Amino acid sequence: MPFLFIDCCTEETLSGSSDSWQAQKSLHNDRNQVFLRIGDEILVVDERGEIVCELEIGSVGSEEVSWAQNKQLEGDNGRVYYLVTGAAQRIVYEVVESGESYCLQAMTGKDWEEQMIADPSETFHGSPGGMLYNGSDGLLWQYSSREGKWKELLRWSDSDLRQGMQEIVWISDSRLFASDDSNEGGTAAHEFYLLDNKSVEELPEKEELVLAYQEACSDELEDAVIQFNRSNDRYHITIKVYIGEDSLVRLDAAMVSSRPPDMLVIEGQDVAKYGNKQALEDLAAYLDGSGFLSREDFLSGILEGYTVDGRLVGIPSTFIWHTLFGYTSEVGTRIGWTMEDMAALTQEYPGRKLNGRSFYRNLDTTCADYIMERFIDQEKGECDFDSEEFGRLIKWLAEHLGTGTDYYASEKVEEPLIFTEMMADVVSFLRYASRSEEKMTMIGYPSMDGHPLHHALTYNAVGITAKSRNKEGAWQFIEYFLTLQEAQVLANRLPTRKDMLDRILEDAQTPVYSREQ
Repeated sequence: MPFLFIDCCTEETLSGSSDSWQAQKSLHNDRNQVFLRIGDEILVVDERGEIVCELEIGSVGSEEVSWAQNKQLEGDNGRVYYLVTGAAQRIVYEVVESGESYCLQAMTGKDWEEQMIADPSETFHGSPGGMLYNGSDGLLWQYSSREGKWKELLRWSDSDLRQGMQEIVWISDSRLFASDDSNEGGTAAHEFYLLDNKSVEELPEKEELVLAYQEACSDELEDAVIQFNRSNDRYHITIKVYIGEDSLVRLDAAMVSSRPPDMLVIEGQDVAKYGNKQALEDLAAYLDGSGFLSREDFLSGILEGYTVDGRLVGIPSTFIWHTLFGYTSEVGTRIGWTMEDMAALTQEYPGRKLNGRSFYRNLDTTCADYIMERFIDQEKGECDFDSEEFGRLIKWLAEHLGTGTDYYASEKVEEPLIFTEMMADVVSFLRYASRSEEKMTMIGYPSMDGHPLHHALTYNAVGITAKSRNKEGAWQFIEYFLTLQEAQVLANRLPTRKDMLDRILEDAQTPVYSREQ
């Protein structure tokens, strides 16, 4: 059954903080023995106050845990666990009897191994009903020692709450207490929630929309879902996250099922795969009929990147920009060039390298678009990598780069001809576009015909599945999300909407004056 939060308060009305909750408390089993962690030991004390066992834990995982957040956790039926958090992995041990004493036994098996990778968003919490695990899949799990497996306890989006709760306290079988950090409206706060277990019949009647995501849901998209759910009387969005090695297989299976998700986050996905199979709706028609948005509101290049066979399959909210710069005195003022232009630049300035990055990285980034256009026929599924022309390109490229063999290898070279820069925000753009030592030209990556070419890493592109039973509701959410100013402007990335981009560009160029007291 779903949990719904029934009350909420902040630090202003509830004293204390989550830090105080992390103090190690004593636990006891069904034999009235108490387990108390003191320093590098767990003391087991019987009901008469006598020490039964002094379990040394100081050396457990010591090579991994110089900064560890190790803690003792409560389980069901009086079980006691010890969590070791290392630099790259976590291990949960159960305190088990060994003769007349106790020892630590690592929890093993597929269910445990999948949850042992260190991720700040995934946390373990003790409870007498069974250890709790808050995963990145948007679910809160509870471990049953009797069945030896994890069972789904609740989905956070059902309660209109974020999945990254800082602390979770078990009160009873029907109640939980949870805390979360909030930054709503730019004001930091700490919120506390009391969750009550409710039957489906007790919940408000709403039409459900499912938003599918692979691996992890972004904070701004999750926040938008929560705000939408709390303010909308008709629709409720459930976030379905697919994680694990077979996550893409399961996601694709869901897409072709009789009840597919209503929306798909296609960030990081093969956009052409879904677009060519017409698994996603054409959002251009929705933009044309929108009273809040139009195609002209967005950067044209971003929309072109999500247009497959003439159909707009997704609209991202933000992006990061990658491009090439050169000195204006050497590359000129025109934006855009060909591979032949780049080769001519190296001939004009013999002895100078293009940059100090490795051959493999330049092949994958600097030359990728040119190679895709010139040597690969995607319609026929053919390539021309054995041609003399491709061989000359490879030889020329290898002669004008760093010598590192590792993909990310980089070495310092004297007077590089080009600079690869990432524009994560407007300040980054202004820093490189107005370098004081010499004027720079944002020339971009080489293309077949010399047209300007830049790379963008996009975020939160949401599409509507072609088989959705409620496309109107799905578009209502996408429209709602893309009109949220804070989600795009405060995401520390560049917004895809031109009016928001103009706004932060103006803010970045407006001097701020202050008077010293």
